[in-house]
Amino acid sequence: MFLKTRALLMMLAAGLGGCGVGGTSAPAGTTAPTDDGWVGTWGAALHQPAAVDNQSFRMIVHPTLAAPRIRIRFANFYGDAPVTFEAIHAALREAGPAIVAGSDRSVTFNGVDSVTVPVGGEAISDPVDLAVAVGDDVAVSFYVATPAQLSQHGSSTAVSYIASGNHTDEASGTSYTGSGTSWWGLVGIDAERADALGTLVALGDSITDGNSPPDVNNRWPDYFATRLQDAGIAVGVLNAGIGANQVTQDTNFLGSSQAAVTRFDRDVLQRPAVKWLVLFEGTNDLAQGITADAVYAGLQDIAQRARGQGIHVIVGTITPRGKDPTWQANPALEEQRVALNDLIRAGVPGDFDQLADFDVALALPSEPSVMAPEYDSGDGLHPGPVGLQRIAAEVPVDALN
Repeated sequence: MFLKTRALLMMLAAGLGGCGVGGTSAPAGTTAPTDDGWVGTWGAALHQPAAVDNQSFRMIVHPTLAAPRIRIRFANFYGDAPVTFEAIHAALREAGPAIVAGSDRSVTFNGVDSVTVPVGGEAISDPVDLAVAVGDDVAVSFYVATPAQLSQHGSSTAVSYIASGNHTDEASGTSYTGSGTSWWGLVGIDAERADALGTLVALGDSITDGNSPPDVNNRWPDYFATRLQDAGIAVGVLNAGIGANQVTQDTNFLGSSQAAVTRFDRDVLQRPAVKWLVLFEGTNDLAQGITADAVYAGLQDIAQRARGQGIHVIVGTITPRGKDPTWQANPALEEQRVALNDLIRAGVPGDFDQLADFDVALALPSEPSVMAPEYDSGDGLHPGPVGLQRIAAEVPVDALN
Protein backbone atom coordinates (compact mmCIF):
# COMPACT_ATOMS: atom_id res chain seq x y z
CA MET A 1 0.00 0.00 0.00
CA PHE A 2 2.75 2.43 0.96
CA LEU A 3 5.99 3.46 -0.71
CA LYS A 4 8.27 1.60 1.64
CA THR A 5 11.74 1.91 0.27
CA ARG A 6 14.16 4.78 0.56
CA ALA A 7 14.92 4.51 -3.16
CA LEU A 8 11.31 5.12 -4.09
CA LEU A 9 11.19 8.10 -1.74
CA MET A 10 14.24 9.62 -3.36
CA MET A 11 12.48 9.23 -6.71
CA LEU A 12 9.46 10.95 -5.20
CA ALA A 13 11.57 13.85 -3.96
CA ALA A 14 13.10 14.29 -7.40
CA GLY A 15 9.99 13.77 -9.47
CA LEU A 16 7.08 15.39 -7.66
CA GLY A 17 7.98 19.00 -8.24
CA GLY A 18 11.35 18.86 -6.52
CA CYS A 19 13.51 21.87 -7.27
CA GLY A 20 16.87 20.14 -7.14
CA VAL A 21 18.12 22.23 -4.22
CA GLY A 22 21.93 22.17 -4.04
CA GLY A 23 24.02 20.84 -1.19
CA THR A 24 24.77 17.46 0.25
CA SER A 25 23.83 15.44 3.29
CA ALA A 26 27.17 13.64 3.28
CA PRO A 27 29.67 14.60 5.99
CA ALA A 28 32.41 15.37 3.46
CA GLY A 29 35.30 17.23 5.02
CA THR A 30 33.81 17.01 8.50
CA THR A 31 36.24 17.35 11.41
CA ALA A 32 34.52 15.58 14.27
CA PRO A 33 35.97 15.08 17.76
CA THR A 34 34.41 12.32 19.86
CA ASP A 35 30.99 13.13 21.34
CA ASP A 36 31.99 11.79 24.78
CA GLY A 37 30.56 14.23 27.29
CA TRP A 38 29.21 16.57 24.57
CA VAL A 39 25.58 17.14 23.59
CA GLY A 40 23.86 19.66 21.37
CA THR A 41 22.68 22.80 23.13
CA TRP A 42 21.69 24.86 20.07
CA GLY A 43 21.29 24.13 16.37
CA ALA A 44 19.82 25.34 13.11
CA ALA A 45 19.02 23.65 9.81
CA LEU A 46 20.91 25.50 7.07
CA HIS A 47 19.07 25.47 3.77
CA GLN A 48 20.27 28.04 1.22
CA PRO A 49 23.34 30.12 0.25
CA ALA A 50 24.01 33.85 0.72
CA ALA A 51 26.76 35.90 -0.97
CA VAL A 52 29.19 37.64 1.42
CA ASP A 53 32.47 39.57 1.05
CA ASN A 54 34.79 41.29 3.57
CA GLN A 55 32.20 41.12 6.34
CA SER A 56 32.02 40.22 10.00
CA PHE A 57 29.00 38.36 11.32
CA ARG A 58 27.81 38.26 14.92
CA MET A 59 25.28 35.47 15.36
CA ILE A 60 23.03 35.59 18.43
CA VAL A 61 21.81 32.20 19.64
CA HIS A 62 20.00 30.89 22.72
CA PRO A 63 21.39 27.63 24.19
CA THR A 64 19.07 25.09 25.80
CA LEU A 65 21.54 23.69 28.37
CA ALA A 66 23.94 25.31 30.81
CA ALA A 67 27.55 24.23 30.44
CA PRO A 68 31.07 25.16 31.61
CA ARG A 69 32.48 24.81 28.08
CA ILE A 70 31.08 24.83 24.56
CA ARG A 71 32.12 23.94 21.01
CA ILE A 72 31.19 25.83 17.84
CA ARG A 73 30.11 24.18 14.58
CA PHE A 74 30.40 25.82 11.16
CA ALA A 75 29.12 24.26 7.94
CA ASN A 76 29.38 24.78 4.19
CA PHE A 77 26.48 22.67 2.99
CA TYR A 78 25.34 24.98 0.18
CA GLY A 79 28.49 26.82 -0.90
CA ASP A 80 30.07 26.52 -4.32
CA ALA A 81 33.67 26.57 -3.01
CA PRO A 82 35.51 26.14 0.31
CA VAL A 83 34.77 28.89 2.86
CA THR A 84 37.33 30.24 5.35
CA PHE A 85 36.02 31.47 8.71
CA GLU A 86 38.57 33.77 10.38
CA ALA A 87 39.05 35.64 13.67
CA ILE A 88 36.36 33.56 15.38
CA HIS A 89 35.08 34.65 18.80
CA ALA A 90 32.42 33.53 21.26
CA ALA A 91 31.01 35.64 24.08
CA LEU A 92 27.91 36.30 26.14
CA ARG A 93 25.62 38.88 24.55
CA GLU A 94 24.82 42.00 26.58
CA ALA A 95 22.24 43.66 24.29
CA GLY A 96 21.99 44.08 20.54
CA PRO A 97 25.44 43.36 19.08
CA ALA A 98 27.25 44.30 22.32
CA ILE A 99 28.90 41.57 24.40
CA VAL A 100 29.37 41.19 28.16
CA ALA A 101 32.69 42.66 29.28
CA GLY A 102 35.26 39.99 30.02
CA SER A 103 33.31 37.17 28.35
CA ASP A 104 35.00 37.28 24.93
CA ARG A 105 36.90 34.11 23.97
CA SER A 106 38.91 33.31 20.85
CA VAL A 107 37.76 30.13 19.14
CA THR A 108 40.28 27.76 17.56
CA PHE A 109 40.10 24.71 15.32
CA ASN A 110 42.95 22.29 15.96
CA GLY A 111 44.75 25.17 17.65
CA VAL A 112 44.35 27.59 14.72
CA ASP A 113 42.18 30.73 14.86
CA SER A 114 40.63 30.10 11.44
CA VAL A 115 39.13 27.15 9.61
CA THR A 116 38.45 26.38 5.95
CA VAL A 117 35.36 24.24 5.44
CA PRO A 118 35.04 22.35 2.13
CA VAL A 119 31.80 22.18 0.15
CA GLY A 120 29.46 19.80 1.94
CA GLY A 121 31.60 19.84 5.07
CA GLU A 122 31.29 20.79 8.71
CA ALA A 123 33.98 21.82 11.21
CA ILE A 124 33.84 21.53 14.99
CA SER A 125 35.95 23.81 17.17
CA ASP A 126 38.24 23.03 20.05
CA PRO A 127 36.54 23.37 23.46
CA VAL A 128 35.89 27.01 24.41
CA ASP A 129 36.16 27.98 28.08
CA LEU A 130 32.95 30.00 28.10
CA ALA A 131 30.49 29.14 30.85
CA VAL A 132 26.89 29.42 29.63
CA ALA A 133 23.89 29.57 31.96
CA VAL A 134 20.25 28.89 31.12
CA GLY A 135 18.78 32.11 29.74
CA ASP A 136 22.04 33.44 28.34
CA ASP A 137 22.43 34.53 24.74
CA VAL A 138 25.70 33.57 23.07
CA ALA A 139 27.29 35.81 20.43
CA VAL A 140 29.40 33.93 17.88
CA SER A 141 31.45 36.26 15.65
CA PHE A 142 33.56 35.49 12.59
CA TYR A 143 35.05 37.22 9.57
CA VAL A 144 34.95 36.23 5.88
CA ALA A 145 37.62 38.16 3.97
CA THR A 146 36.92 37.27 0.35
CA PRO A 147 33.77 36.66 -1.72
CA ALA A 148 32.01 33.47 -0.66
CA GLN A 149 28.67 31.73 -0.52
CA LEU A 150 27.74 31.18 3.11
CA SER A 151 25.16 28.55 3.94
CA GLN A 152 22.39 30.15 5.97
CA HIS A 153 19.18 29.58 7.83
CA GLY A 154 16.73 32.27 6.75
CA SER A 155 13.82 33.67 8.78
CA SER A 156 15.38 32.68 12.07
CA THR A 157 13.13 34.90 14.24
CA ALA A 158 16.36 36.15 15.81
CA VAL A 159 18.38 39.25 14.94
CA SER A 160 22.05 38.79 14.06
CA TYR A 161 24.48 41.51 13.08
CA ILE A 162 26.82 42.38 10.17
CA ALA A 163 29.81 44.73 9.90
CA SER A 164 32.02 45.70 6.98
CA GLY A 165 35.60 44.53 7.59
CA ASN A 166 36.99 42.59 10.54
CA HIS A 167 35.39 43.60 13.85
CA THR A 168 34.98 40.23 15.53
CA ASP A 169 36.77 41.28 18.74
CA GLU A 170 34.82 44.52 19.14
CA ALA A 171 32.96 44.43 22.46
CA SER A 172 30.69 47.42 21.88
CA GLY A 173 29.33 46.16 18.57
CA THR A 174 29.13 49.72 17.22
CA SER A 175 30.59 48.66 13.85
CA TYR A 176 27.77 46.16 13.36
CA THR A 177 25.48 48.58 11.58
CA GLY A 178 23.78 45.90 9.47
CA SER A 179 21.44 43.19 10.70
CA GLY A 180 19.22 40.41 9.48
CA THR A 181 17.02 37.58 10.69
CA SER A 182 19.25 34.80 9.39
CA TRP A 183 22.00 32.66 10.85
CA TRP A 184 25.00 32.51 8.52
CA GLY A 185 27.45 29.62 8.54
CA LEU A 186 26.71 28.61 12.13
CA VAL A 187 25.04 25.21 12.34
CA GLY A 188 25.38 24.28 16.00
CA ILE A 189 26.78 24.74 19.49
CA ASP A 190 27.68 21.78 21.69
CA ALA A 191 27.70 21.75 25.49
CA GLU A 192 30.15 19.81 27.63
CA ARG A 193 27.86 18.03 30.09
CA ALA A 194 28.95 14.65 31.41
CA ASP A 195 25.61 14.36 33.23
CA ALA A 196 23.49 15.07 30.15
CA LEU A 197 21.26 12.27 28.88
CA GLY A 198 21.65 13.20 25.22
CA THR A 199 20.27 15.42 22.47
CA LEU A 200 16.72 15.70 21.12
CA VAL A 201 16.19 17.03 17.58
CA ALA A 202 12.89 18.57 16.45
CA LEU A 203 12.55 18.00 12.69
CA GLY A 204 9.81 20.07 11.12
CA ASP A 205 8.54 23.03 9.13
CA SER A 206 7.62 26.62 10.06
CA ILE A 207 5.56 25.53 13.08
CA THR A 208 8.82 24.19 14.53
CA ASP A 209 11.12 26.82 13.00
CA GLY A 210 9.08 29.68 14.46
CA ASN A 211 7.09 32.59 13.04
CA SER A 212 7.08 35.02 15.97
CA PRO A 213 8.73 38.44 16.33
CA PRO A 214 12.55 38.26 16.56
CA ASP A 215 14.42 37.50 19.78
CA VAL A 216 11.41 36.29 21.73
CA ASN A 217 12.58 32.65 21.83
CA ASN A 218 9.04 31.30 21.94
CA ARG A 219 9.27 28.53 19.36
CA TRP A 220 7.77 25.30 20.65
CA PRO A 221 11.25 23.66 21.02
CA ASP A 222 12.21 26.65 23.21
CA TYR A 223 9.20 26.03 25.43
CA PHE A 224 10.01 22.32 25.48
CA ALA A 225 13.61 23.01 26.53
CA THR A 226 12.29 25.17 29.39
CA ARG A 227 9.94 22.35 30.37
CA LEU A 228 12.88 19.94 30.57
CA GLN A 229 14.96 22.44 32.56
CA ASP A 230 12.13 22.91 35.05
CA ALA A 231 11.86 19.12 35.42
CA GLY A 232 15.60 18.72 35.92
CA ILE A 233 15.99 16.63 32.75
CA ALA A 234 19.41 17.34 31.23
CA VAL A 235 18.68 16.99 27.52
CA GLY A 236 19.80 19.41 24.81
CA VAL A 237 17.11 20.46 22.33
CA LEU A 238 18.00 21.28 18.71
CA ASN A 239 15.58 22.99 16.35
CA ALA A 240 15.81 21.52 12.83
CA GLY A 241 12.70 23.27 11.50
CA ILE A 242 12.65 25.10 8.16
CA GLY A 243 9.79 27.30 7.02
CA ALA A 244 7.71 25.74 4.19
CA ASN A 245 9.70 22.50 4.41
CA GLN A 246 8.14 19.29 3.13
CA VAL A 247 8.68 15.63 3.92
CA THR A 248 8.72 14.30 0.37
CA GLN A 249 9.97 17.01 -1.98
CA ASP A 250 12.28 20.00 -2.17
CA THR A 251 10.75 23.46 -2.19
CA ASN A 252 11.65 27.00 -3.24
CA PHE A 253 8.74 28.60 -1.37
CA LEU A 254 9.92 31.13 1.27
CA GLY A 255 13.50 30.14 0.48
CA SER A 256 14.83 26.86 -0.81
CA SER A 257 15.01 23.75 1.35
CA GLN A 258 15.60 20.08 0.80
CA ALA A 259 12.91 17.53 1.61
CA ALA A 260 13.07 16.08 5.10
CA VAL A 261 13.80 12.61 3.69
CA THR A 262 16.89 14.12 2.00
CA ARG A 263 18.20 16.37 4.78
CA PHE A 264 17.59 13.93 7.64
CA ASP A 265 21.12 12.47 7.67
CA ARG A 266 22.73 15.91 7.86
CA ASP A 267 20.27 17.70 10.14
CA VAL A 268 19.68 14.84 12.58
CA LEU A 269 22.27 12.08 12.37
CA GLN A 270 25.19 14.50 12.10
CA ARG A 271 24.27 16.24 15.35
CA PRO A 272 26.01 15.10 18.58
CA ALA A 273 24.64 12.40 20.90
CA VAL A 274 21.15 12.33 19.37
CA LYS A 275 18.88 9.93 21.25
CA TRP A 276 15.43 11.33 20.49
CA LEU A 277 13.67 12.72 17.43
CA VAL A 278 10.38 14.63 17.33
CA LEU A 279 9.13 14.16 13.77
CA PHE A 280 6.43 16.74 13.05
CA GLU A 281 5.74 17.75 9.47
CA GLY A 282 3.65 16.96 6.43
CA THR A 283 1.12 19.78 6.26
CA ASN A 284 3.04 21.52 3.43
CA ASP A 285 3.15 18.29 1.41
CA LEU A 286 -0.62 17.95 1.70
CA ALA A 287 -1.09 21.57 0.61
CA GLN A 288 0.88 20.77 -2.57
CA GLY A 289 -1.29 17.77 -3.41
CA ILE A 290 0.92 15.01 -2.05
CA THR A 291 -1.29 12.18 -0.78
CA ALA A 292 -1.52 11.07 2.82
CA ASP A 293 -0.09 7.67 1.85
CA ALA A 294 2.98 9.25 0.24
CA VAL A 295 3.62 11.59 3.17
CA TYR A 296 3.27 8.71 5.60
CA ALA A 297 5.75 6.69 3.57
CA GLY A 298 8.24 9.54 3.96
CA LEU A 299 7.68 9.66 7.72
CA GLN A 300 8.13 5.89 7.85
CA ASP A 301 11.40 6.16 5.98
CA ILE A 302 12.79 8.82 8.34
CA ALA A 303 11.69 6.87 11.41
CA GLN A 304 13.21 3.64 10.14
CA ARG A 305 16.55 5.32 9.51
CA ALA A 306 16.46 7.02 12.93
CA ARG A 307 15.60 3.85 14.81
CA GLY A 308 18.34 2.05 12.92
CA GLN A 309 20.73 4.43 14.72
CA GLY A 310 19.15 3.80 18.12
CA ILE A 311 17.11 7.03 18.12
CA HIS A 312 13.72 7.04 19.86
CA VAL A 313 11.12 8.53 17.48
CA ILE A 314 8.19 10.63 18.69
CA VAL A 315 5.81 11.42 15.82
CA GLY A 316 3.37 14.32 15.81
CA THR A 317 -0.03 14.48 14.14
CA ILE A 318 -0.75 17.33 11.72
CA THR A 319 -2.46 20.29 13.36
CA PRO A 320 -5.80 21.70 12.15
CA ARG A 321 -5.88 24.42 9.51
CA GLY A 322 -9.53 24.63 8.54
CA LYS A 323 -9.48 28.45 8.76
CA ASP A 324 -6.53 28.67 6.38
CA PRO A 325 -7.69 30.01 2.97
CA THR A 326 -5.74 27.24 1.21
CA TRP A 327 -7.73 24.64 3.11
CA GLN A 328 -11.04 26.43 2.64
CA ALA A 329 -10.53 26.49 -1.13
CA ASN A 330 -10.00 22.73 -1.34
CA PRO A 331 -12.01 20.50 1.03
CA ALA A 332 -10.10 17.44 -0.19
CA LEU A 333 -7.05 18.69 1.71
CA GLU A 334 -8.82 18.20 5.03
CA GLU A 335 -9.74 14.66 4.00
CA GLN A 336 -6.07 13.94 3.37
CA ARG A 337 -5.04 15.51 6.70
CA VAL A 338 -7.50 13.30 8.56
CA ALA A 339 -6.27 10.27 6.61
CA LEU A 340 -2.63 11.06 7.39
CA ASN A 341 -3.35 11.54 11.09
CA ASP A 342 -5.21 8.21 11.17
CA LEU A 343 -2.15 6.54 9.63
CA ILE A 344 0.17 8.23 12.13
CA ARG A 345 -1.91 7.14 15.12
CA ALA A 346 -2.14 3.58 13.78
CA GLY A 347 1.65 3.56 13.35
CA VAL A 348 2.32 3.91 17.10
CA PRO A 349 3.78 1.64 18.34
CA GLY A 350 5.14 0.01 15.24
CA ASP A 351 6.55 2.45 12.75
CA PHE A 352 7.20 5.00 15.53
CA ASP A 353 7.92 4.74 19.25
CA GLN A 354 5.57 7.34 20.72
CA LEU A 355 2.77 9.69 19.66
CA ALA A 356 2.37 13.41 20.28
CA ASP A 357 -1.21 14.09 19.21
CA PHE A 358 -0.87 17.78 18.37
CA ASP A 359 -4.04 17.57 16.26
CA VAL A 360 -6.28 16.71 19.20
CA ALA A 361 -4.40 19.06 21.52
CA LEU A 362 -4.97 22.15 19.34
CA ALA A 363 -8.32 21.37 17.70
CA LEU A 364 -11.54 23.20 18.52
CA PRO A 365 -13.62 20.37 20.06
CA SER A 366 -16.82 21.46 18.35
CA GLU A 367 -15.09 21.78 14.96
CA PRO A 368 -12.03 19.47 14.83
CA SER A 369 -10.85 20.74 11.44
CA VAL A 370 -10.19 24.16 12.99
CA MET A 371 -7.52 25.26 15.46
CA ALA A 372 -9.02 26.52 18.72
CA PRO A 373 -8.94 30.34 18.78
CA GLU A 374 -6.78 30.50 21.90
CA TYR A 375 -4.08 28.50 20.08
CA ASP A 376 -4.30 30.18 16.67
CA SER A 377 -1.84 32.91 15.66
CA GLY A 378 -4.59 34.35 13.46
CA ASP A 379 -3.77 32.77 10.09
CA GLY A 380 -5.50 29.45 10.72
CA LEU A 381 -2.25 27.52 10.20
CA HIS A 382 0.46 28.62 12.63
CA PRO A 383 -0.11 28.36 16.38
CA GLY A 384 0.44 31.49 18.44
CA PRO A 385 2.48 31.52 21.68
CA VAL A 386 -0.21 29.71 23.70
CA GLY A 387 -0.55 27.10 20.97
CA LEU A 388 3.21 26.60 20.83
CA GLN A 389 3.27 26.10 24.59
CA ARG A 390 0.49 23.54 24.15
CA ILE A 391 2.59 21.67 21.56
CA ALA A 392 5.57 21.65 23.93
CA ALA A 393 3.37 20.28 26.69
CA GLU A 394 2.10 17.47 24.46
CA VAL A 395 5.51 15.96 23.72
CA PRO A 396 5.95 12.92 26.01
CA VAL A 397 9.02 13.08 28.26
CA ASP A 398 8.88 9.68 29.96
CA ALA A 399 11.27 8.16 27.42
CA LEU A 400 13.80 10.95 28.06
CA ASN A 401 14.37 9.66 31.58
